Amino acid sequence: MKERKKTSGCAIIALAGIVFVIIIGSLASTDSDTNNPQSGTPLAKTSAPETIYQEEDTVEVGYTTYVAWQSYWTDRLTDNPYAH
Repeated sequence: MKERKKTSGCAIIALAGIVFVIIIGSLASTDSDTNNPQSGTPLAKTSAPETIYQEEDTVEVGYTTYVAWQSYWTDRLTDNPYAH
């Protein structure tokens, strides 16, 4: 009889632990949704105002430098007939 009480006590503790992990996990996902742009919550604008660059302007982002030498408009991303 004593062995049964010990087993049921362990089962209750394990179940309480699982419920605790589920609750903590749901709270953590709710906090991360506030920074998710797809969650519908608007994000605070923390970046600088939008800048429009011309062709041949040099743009530095972190350690990388970009230059657009040529640009054009097209209605297709590729000339590959199999890629739609």
